[in-house]
Amino acid sequence: MALPDGYIVLSQRASDVNELRHLAQRMEHQLLARGISKIEIQGLPKEEIAVQISSAQLQELGLTLPQVGEQITHFSRDLPAGAIGRDDVARQLRSLGQRRDELAFSQLPLITDKSGRYIQLDDVATIERRARQGQVRITY
Repeated sequence: MALPDGYIVLSQRASDVNELRHLAQRMEHQLLARGISKIEIQGLPKEEIAVQISSAQLQELGLTLPQVGEQITHFSRDLPAGAIGRDDVARQLRSLGQRRDELAFSQLPLITDKSGRYIQLDDVATIERRARQGQVRITY
């Protein structure tokens, strides 16, 4: 098992996890831009994108929950697209299809209505980013 090239430790006030997450992600982007190929962020609560859609809305659209789930999965894939560079400066390329924030999910097309207009996920669902339930949080 290879050891990492280095560690960066971030700390924050107990009530400000989102600020710390933003700082960690900003640092991750800066390090990736400088050619560091692998960054791991540890210790922050894992997040999920929650999509809530009522059964009445599903019935009105003529869709089932599994069909909506398949559509979300179809438009939110993280697929390898190859690599660029060699040895220590090699970088993995990924497809751009993976949706990572509420805005990207909100614009996901579900179906086309009778007039030919796309019905997007945010037209019929509530979408939010939140911490996954049941996680252990350690403070000091």
